[in-house]
Amino acid sequence: MKILRSNLTLRGAAKAASVFALLTSTALTTGPAWAADTMQLTKKIDTLEDELRSLKQQLEEMKATESSDKEAIAQEKATREAKEDAAKKDILDHGGHLVFVNGNSEAIPASPPSGGVQNKNIKITFGGFIEAAGIYRNKNETADIGSSFNSGAMFPNSSQDHISEFRGTARQSRLSILADGDFDKYTHLSAYYEMDFLGAAASANPNESNSYQPRIRNIYATIDRSDMGLHVLAGQNWSMLTLNKVGITPRTENAPIGIEAQYVVGFNWTRNPQVRLVKDWDKKWWLGISAESPQAQISGTTPAGVVVNNAGSAQLGNGNNSTTPGTGQALSIDPAPDIIIKAAADPGYGHYELFGISRWYRSRIVAAGANNTVNGLGMGGSAVLPVIPKMLDVQASFMIGDGMGRYGSGQLPDVTIDGSGHFHTIPYKSMLVGLVGHPDPMLDVYGYAGTEQLDKRYYTAGGNFGYGNPFSINDTGCLVEGGTCNGQTARQYEVTGGFWYRFYKGSIGYMQFGIQDQYVKRYIFSSNATPGPGAGINIAMFSFRYYPF
Repeated sequence: MKILRSNLTLRGAAKAASVFALLTSTALTTGPAWAADTMQLTKKIDTLEDELRSLKQQLEEMKATESSDKEAIAQEKATREAKEDAAKKDILDHGGHLVFVNGNSEAIPASPPSGGVQNKNIKITFGGFIEAAGIYRNKNETADIGSSFNSGAMFPNSSQDHISEFRGTARQSRLSILADGDFDKYTHLSAYYEMDFLGAAASANPNESNSYQPRIRNIYATIDRSDMGLHVLAGQNWSMLTLNKVGITPRTENAPIGIEAQYVVGFNWTRNPQVRLVKDWDKKWWLGISAESPQAQISGTTPAGVVVNNAGSAQLGNGNNSTTPGTGQALSIDPAPDIIIKAAADPGYGHYELFGISRWYRSRIVAAGANNTVNGLGMGGSAVLPVIPKMLDVQASFMIGDGMGRYGSGQLPDVTIDGSGHFHTIPYKSMLVGLVGHPDPMLDVYGYAGTEQLDKRYYTAGGNFGYGNPFSINDTGCLVEGGTCNGQTARQYEVTGGFWYRFYKGSIGYMQFGIQDQYVKRYIFSSNATPGPGAGINIAMFSFRYYPF
């Protein structure tokens, strides 16, 4: 356009110069004859003027066209940049990142998630296993794959002590679904559901792991903000005091890896509804607080006119009408959630935790027209050490406090009652040590040893009340079939070991076979007349599992 306009200008100037040269030449050479040719010259000038006006008009039209083209180019550029900015923002909002090439920024999309099922920006991942298991007990506990370490270690006064049992089961088979995605480059959202088939129908309870049907193991949603190091969880999950492998994050809980659904004596845990908030610093230092659904385990005679439990309803306890303390369907009248504060560290070698817990227990004293509420406090800690990296891990944990029995696999009581209807917390302590070895990529070998113990809490005003009261214990018939034996558990011990062998691992999942043997010993409090005897139970299990996901 600029070159064309310049050419037109040069052409106009050349013609004007030609006119001037013609006039000058004519005047000098013809003299008077010049007048005679005036008419002819006038016509030539008019012609040249017309051509100049035409050239000028073309030049103006070209200028207007050039201005219009500039506006169109500018508008096109603005529209293109707006689209590029919108596309860049969309990429960044969905986890992408910026890179700079020759001083210009480019948005690189996040890598698409692999595996699972894609639903727009949500990834859905299935998990779980199919299990066929067998159980042998040298005493007839009449239980599925979750043993009772308290009542199961029975004395010879029970006929079941003299009968072994063998059972097959597939009820621990498990299904899980994880849905997760990025809201933006800082915010990650997820939802997790995990179930099995160990619901207990009419005897269902929320004591340690909710057994209502269909049985929920875990079901919760999480929000994670990487820019602030904040993590929020709401729903049912392992209690925050449960030992983790790393950090304070869900799905990293370090539960014993055996077949037994009740795990090991000395292992502290629950799975219950909760809301928790966790803060991390560089994924090395963690601090969290959790409010968790309560349930008190009560032992001892309840005085007349005192209410400590409510009967189950159509949804809680499945309509069972029991209010007897210590039964699974009797629901305590707790005034507030259990509050847990936990700190964890991953400094580079091992994982370390320390937690504190506060609980509240309430009874209703009808004669006084008043409620009685007491507080229980506890603390604990744990560590996981990779003694031989990728070959041998050692773990150790402990818990002490008043009123903490609910959180142990041994399921000991939390509180007892005096003659006036007031609750009293029972001193509790537990300990667990575990070894998990990986001598071969296809083989896991494990061993655990744990204990849980309670102190006496008894009262004689107005009668014999409390827990471990020697005046109300009659253990004279514990060792005679059909004899009287009403002692209460003072302590439990367990030693267990086993292995898992993965005999197939490939593109369609993996299969493994495991064997476990465990021995549990239980002692009861002594009476005034006799020392408290002990009783044991041996439990052997095998399991075949297929993990297809």
